[in-house]
Order: sequence, then structure tokens, then C-alpha cells
Amino acid sequence: MRGKTRAFFRAASIGALATLSCLLVSGYPGRGQDARMSGSFQLSSGIIIDRDSNVAYVMAREGGIIAIELRQGKILWHSKDGDKPLGIAGERLISQAEPPNAGNELRIVALDKRTAKVIYTNAVLLPNNVKASVGRTRSGIFNAEMMMIENDKATVNWKYVEQPLRGRPGGRETLPGERGRTPSVPYSVDDSIKSGNVRLELTSGKLEAQDTAPFVRRPQVVLEPSTPDLTTSQFVSADGRNVMNSERIADDSAIENYLWTIFERSRRERLGQIKMMVSFTPFFVNDSTLIYEADAFSQAVQDQIAEEPQQLRARDLRTGDLVWRFPIRDVKRLAPPP
Repeated sequence: MRGKTRAFFRAASIGALATLSCLLVSGYPGRGQDARMSGSFQLSSGIIIDRDSNVAYVMAREGGIIAIELRQGKILWHSKDGDKPLGIAGERLISQAEPPNAGNELRIVALDKRTAKVIYTNAVLLPNNVKASVGRTRSGIFNAEMMMIENDKATVNWKYVEQPLRGRPGGRETLPGERGRTPSVPYSVDDSIKSGNVRLELTSGKLEAQDTAPFVRRPQVVLEPSTPDLTTSQFVSADGRNVMNSERIADDSAIENYLWTIFERSRRERLGQIKMMVSFTPFFVNDSTLIYEADAFSQAVQDQIAEEPQQLRARDLRTGDLVWRFPIRDVKRLAPPP
């Protein structure tokens, strides 16, 4: 058993580091008002949660956008008209679509959030040296996020980090709340960064590129030391309603070596505990269910290597049992979706 456990490949840990690298590009959607638009919020880049409809909008592994019902994980619809959810504006899901030939065209598609019917499609050109792709390319990473500014207008902030793929010696991950580890990344950190924003009229779909400007990040992960009787790393949920205490309980020979304790933030009420493979990943609580993004990983099972893709997972906070899981597109990796 120990041999099998040690055969576990901590790809999940590497994926968690990649998530943190992506968060440095996108910013974490903490408790700021911009992160929660009309009852919605961003769990992580490309995962939008709509509290009003109790639906998650995610990037499908095979391309397009899928709407998932949060209680049972059922698919409500699958659209190939958009590729990355950006935010909710009333009854509309604003999304980004892949540009032709991975060019510099930022394409915006508005879908009816209940039926996936296309409401409008529009595009705007970004600087020539920017690749406005939904996922990673061989030349770098592009990220776009939507922030509401007025009733009928929004700003789509974009950032392009030029990161040509280059080999680099490996190392161990660094996660929030941990120190003394050497990060491992699959590319050079000598980055060229470009950023700007585009004004979007939500009713008409009109786009207007603004002058190049610093990328406006969503609020970062917030440590919450005021929760009683907790002294280890604490993090606020993506919607700002809960606090998670993360404690390392085992060494790397164990698969689930962290214990998460979840509290309701306003009442400081403990909701439950769950063992996890990483100290932190974007999360929120829906009723008594913990919903979080799980990075891809590999595991030895009966002398075979079983691979798990990037997923959105739901687990019961009272029992720790898996309620549902759904594979999603991993935009942090170069490989295209199958």
C-alpha cells in the first residue's frame, strides 16, 4: 500500500502551482463588489457561478461552454458559440470566443443564460503582438475578465503575458500558507506583460478598445485571522461568504494531506471538515456542499496509472462524500482539449 501511495504523482500539486500562476495573471475573485455581479461571481478564470439560477458556467474540455446545475451536477446546455464564460449581466452570459488563427482579435459573445441562444457577437482588435486566445499558446498566456461599471456598461480587462515555452529544472510547489519550497514552472519567468481594457455596452454588444492601461485585478486571497480558535492559514471563499482554515496533517506520502475546516463567515459557525490534496484551491459553499476547482492529477491504482482531468467537484460538508464531479477545460496547459 505504501508503495502505491508513494507512486502517486503529485500532478495535482503542480497543477495547484499552475493555478496560482494563473491567479497572478487573473487575480483571485475575493469579496470585492466587482467579483459578484448581479448575484454572480467568478470562482476562477473561466468558471462563473450564478447564485440566482444555481448554475455554474464552465469551459467544456472539448470546447465551448457548459451550464451545470449546482445541486446534482446535471448538464443544462452546451454551446459552441462561446468558449470562456466572463460574467453574468442580467439574463445574459457574457463570454469570450477563440479568435481566428489565435490572432489579436478579442471576440465577445453574449448568450441567453437559460437557453444558450446567441444574443450578439462582436470583436475588437488588440495590439498586434497580443494573442487573444482562451487558453495557453506557445507564445504566452492571455486572460480576460469582466467587471461591471454601470447598469448597461462593463469593462473587459485583459492581460497578455508573453511566456515562450522553455525547459527549466523542476522543483517542489509553493502553496499559500507554506514556505521554504522551490516553485517549479514549465516556462521562463522572464515575461513581457501587456494589458489594457475594452468597454462593452451590454445591450448592444458594442466594443471600444481603451488606451493601454494596467490590468485591474480582482481582490486577492484574503487571510481572515479574526475567525476564533484558528491559528493556521485561512482563506475567504470566492463569494466572500465563508472562511476556510487549511492545516497540513500528513507528509507527501499521503494523498490527502491537508484538512480544510469551513466556517460560515458572518456567524462564525463551523460547517464541516474535509481532507484535501492541496492547501488551497478556489472554493465556495452551496447549502451544505463544498464546490471547488480540482486540478488534474495521476494516481497509481492496482499497478496502473489512473489520470483525473481538471474538474469542478462538489462534496458534502457533513460526510465528506463526493456529490458530483465534472471535467472542465484546463487552460493552464498547452495541450488543446480532446
